[in-house]
Amino acid sequence: MSAFSPFNLSSAFVTFFAVVGPPKVMLSFAQLARDRDRRELIRLAGVSSLVAAVVGVALAYSAGAWPRPSTSVTSRWSWPAG
Repeated sequence: MSAFSPFNLSSAFVTFFAVVGPPKVMLSFAQLARDRDRRELIRLAGVSSLVAAVVGVALAYSAGAWPRPSTSVTSRWSWPAG
């Protein structure tokens, strides 16, 4: 039995965006750099990074990556009392 899982459509989708995404972001930022000064670009990069971090944390939290404050990790995985 192989240790690797087969390459499926979702893996191809994620790989495509991981390869294509960063150059597109850099090209967009380069286009914005033509019309703005250095201070505006630094602010734009900071705000967009902050928004991306907040969205990432919100998605991870909603997907259940972290336990919610009302539950603990041990109660999530313990057997029900019977």
